[in-house]
Amino acid sequence: MLATLVCGASIFTSCSSEDDPVTPPTDEVEAQLQKMTLREKVGQLFYVRPECLDTTIHFNLPSSVDVSSDDIREIKLQTVNATMRGVNEKYPVGGVILYAHNIEDEAQLSAFVAQIRALNGAPLLCIDEEGGRVARIANNGNFDVEKFESMGAIGATGDAQNAYRCGNVIGTYLHRYGFDIDFAPVADVNTNPENIIIGARAFSDDPQVAAPSWATRTSSSPTRWRWGPSPCNTRMPRLPWVPCRPVPTSCSDPRTSSKPSTLWSRPWRTACSPNNASTRASAASCA
Repeated sequence: MLATLVCGASIFTSCSSEDDPVTPPTDEVEAQLQKMTLREKVGQLFYVRPECLDTTIHFNLPSSVDVSSDDIREIKLQTVNATMRGVNEKYPVGGVILYAHNIEDEAQLSAFVAQIRALNGAPLLCIDEEGGRVARIANNGNFDVEKFESMGAIGATGDAQNAYRCGNVIGTYLHRYGFDIDFAPVADVNTNPENIIIGARAFSDDPQVAAPSWATRTSSSPTRWRWGPSPCNTRMPRLPWVPCRPVPTSCSDPRTSSKPSTLWSRPWRTACSPNNASTRASAASCA
């Protein structure tokens, strides 16, 4: 009888929800994750334009029937409004990406960044600041920052340290304006002269030039992990006329640590170390 009771008790215990206690967090990343709801975790996967949080704006491709969409470039959403705050309460996104039309001048940008920082989910501030023709801040006459002709022009110098300086300069002023992630540099090799999308945004049409320039510019940020922003290497695999396999792409989440997040540090170091042969080989393979 006693054996039966013991057996029954053990079976009951094994089915209890308390059988698998929550593992204590080993670092601040895990500690933060354990505090988050499922909705909050899913929200962190989404990086959106600020217009996505304003449901009064309709910016899909124009309807062929009534051309009913809005031109978000003309709307120039440059402040967080009540609608955006309400949507954000239900959908706490992981990041907000600012474009040229979202930025007027330093005073406006500073206020906008502060408002975004206050949103639910602590979204990261992101921007496309490659240098050259894709530079939301440098190409705005209201900002006094150094401008770069293009990454192609930097690659043409034959000195990868020029790419390092470019990344260092851009990273410095982006930090000053409060950004966490820069979607740059472009990691493509410009293999097709008819490709009007990439062109001089790539460092070169020669993989032996593009690879070290890309790796060196990316490595200009690791010493800045204590204050960001993080580089997020980009390329255009969606373009069918770019016959090049993807180069490793990675970001870090500076919200959770003064160093690369444990969720990202290993791939980032593998992909972006300037001394890593695989980094150079990735672009070199795109002949």
